[in-house]
Amino acid sequence: MFDKEYVPPILWPKAESLNNQEQSLLREIAEFQKSCTHFFQKVMGYDQHYSPRIDGLGAGQDVIKEFCCPICNLHQPIKGRLWEVCRKCGGKMKYDHVEPLGQSERVHIHKCEVCGHEYDTT
Repeated sequence: MFDKEYVPPILWPKAESLNNQEQSLLREIAEFQKSCTHFFQKVMGYDQHYSPRIDGLGAGQDVIKEFCCPICNLHQPIKGRLWEVCRKCGGKMKYDHVEPLGQSERVHIHKCEVCGHEYDTT
């Protein structure tokens, strides 16, 4: 968008016309995305801090960063906590079992119902 403050007065009508065209296009895009029957696909990316294990082993993996619809190019972040939504396939994580950790602590293992990926919590 052009700001009138930075456009020479003689060129303002042209800039204003472009601003209106841009606003119109943005409305069209929003309407198209709203009416789209989305076919979201996962967008993977490397996360050096992601580790599915309490002990930190396996840190640094490709995980889902967001979902994107190739039809309308709408991007949506992955929603849900790491132990609720699988970062490998987007499936639902389900509490699976508990394992001892040291003398008094326990590790709770959550497992993806779709791909079997596990994520640990304390």
